[in-house]
Amino acid sequence: WRDFVVTEQREASERAADLEFERALGLAHDGKASVDEAEGTHMTFEQFARALVGRSNMAASAAKLSARHDEHHPLAHYWISSSHNSYLTGHQLTSESLADMYSRLLIQGCRCLEIDIWDASSFWDASCCEREPVVTHGFTPVTRE
Repeated sequence: WRDFVVTEQREASERAADLEFERALGLAHDGKASVDEAEGTHMTFEQFARALVGRSNMAASAAKLSARHDEHHPLAHYWISSSHNSYLTGHQLTSESLADMYSRLLIQGCRCLEIDIWDASSFWDASCCEREPVVTHGFTPVTRE
């Protein structure tokens, strides 16, 4: 554990690595004072998972995670409305694809549209330079406009 934390996690202090190991094993609750007293102890999966999500292994500091903005608005105010398979009228594999779906989604408030653009040569034997790019759902059996 210490080698992993010092080498891979780049923890500057071996003692800090030992403290995190103790936290992960829950040694403080077992009455053992240090890692040295627990020589030969291995981590269980639960202890390893606890170490991975522990305070010292967070991607951002606690100060960065604290709320600094008004968060009393509806959840929809904090998300960008987006769309997947924007051109489809229904089920991904069995519905029609319509160019009109893009305008419908924008009118409904969507602000991020997915557009699958393929090289025309993927669909025709003709030179790709003679054809416009194709907007379609790949090679699944949907209609093309």
